[in-house]
Amino acid sequence: AELAAAAEEKKRVAAEKKAAAEKKRQDKIEADRKRKEDAIRAEEERVAAEKAAIQAQREAQNNLLAATEAKAKEVEEKTGKKIPLYIAKQMLEQESPAELAAPPAVAAPPAASAELREKAAMTGAELNALKMEEQKKAAEIAKAEAKAKKEAENLSKAEAKAAKEAADKAAREEKQKKQEEAARAKKEAEEAKAKKEKEEAEYEREVQRKMVDLAEVKAQEMREKGTNVPFFIASQMVTREDAIAAVDADRAAAAAAAPPTPVATPAPVAPVTPTATVAAPADAPASATVEAVEEAVPEVGDDSVSDSFASKFEALAKAAKERLSEV
Repeated sequence: AELAAAAEEKKRVAAEKKAAAEKKRQDKIEADRKRKEDAIRAEEERVAAEKAAIQAQREAQNNLLAATEAKAKEVEEKTGKKIPLYIAKQMLEQESPAELAAPPAVAAPPAASAELREKAAMTGAELNALKMEEQKKAAEIAKAEAKAKKEAENLSKAEAKAAKEAADKAAREEKQKKQEEAARAKKEAEEAKAKKEKEEAEYEREVQRKMVDLAEVKAQEMREKGTNVPFFIASQMVTREDAIAAVDADRAAAAAAAPPTPVATPAPVAPVTPTATVAAPADAPASATVEAVEEAVPEVGDDSVSDSFASKFEALAKAAKERLSEV
């Protein structure tokens, strides 16, 4: 334990000596640096003073030369004779010898300031501490400036981000609004189309039913006149235009009777132009009834009868042929 304590004490003493030597070395380095800085500063001040003195002397010489030339010109104007410059200079010296004889003022090197004298009295350690304090203050100022700059940048970034998010949100809402409007317009168009198709189909069914009704009425009228006309022949005596006109008239009457619920009438379908004639069955017996019917039936094409009623008319035609065969 004693050996260890002695070793520790020896190490401590060695460390203190080393620290003292290092401090002495640093103080010497700092003192040398200070002396060099002071010497450089004094030399700079001396050179500046010499330059100022030379400049002042040059200006004084220039002023003297200008005054001499002016004096020579003045004498020439008064007497009409030119005089040498040295005579003009002598005349100036006689007029104001004190001003011309005075040497130009030479600026002396500036005296050392109180701050320099105070720093010259400091040791190296004190100068290092002062420098460290100044560096610490400068670091704190730089840190505060960097923090303020960063906060300003973060604020600008936050504002830019908020503006971008607001613009993106507005763009998304506008896009969604346009999509909803387009979907609504498409749905309305589809509904309008379906409604129109439904109305046209209903209108066509009404026309077909009206053609059947008119054919029955026509057959009844022929029977009242004494002519028994089959239904399919009576249906050929009715035109599509007649059925359309009757349907339009019925709808107009219904609309007039119930004004609170008007029914829009779609555009009528173009009538079919007759292209061929339909004759009576070839196997039917020739009789006055058939001849009268043939004279009364107009030439109407097969296209006047709707395809939806073709099978019905074929059945009626077959039944009519059978009845005519029995006559």
